[in-house]
Amino acid sequence: STATPLGTAARYITKHFDALTVYLKSPGLAATNNLRERLLRIEKLIQKNALFRQTIEGRAVFDILRTVIQTAVAAGVPVQEYIENVLMAAPQDIERNPENYTPHSWAKRNS
Repeated sequence: STATPLGTAARYITKHFDALTVYLKSPGLAATNNLRERLLRIEKLIQKNALFRQTIEGRAVFDILRTVIQTAVAAGVPVQEYIENVLMAAPQDIERNPENYTPHSWAKRNS
């Protein structure tokens, strides 16, 4: 029956079958989104515990830190080592060549 939850579910599956099964035809796609959910969990934990984000200035700092951390993770860089190294660099070197201090270029230099 179209009035039952089972009928609604069956119609949904029929209508969206191609989108729901695309991962079966594309081996490069993950069958689950567990990795993405784990990454989001980390993001939410950071956000919950970053009390300074409640002001505009704090939010800007939080967004910068979050971006640096997530970019370092995506580059496969050890976050603490990367941040310590960048903080110990001479400010004038960073100002002259900021592209040398991104996580990706740092990873290339230190691999």
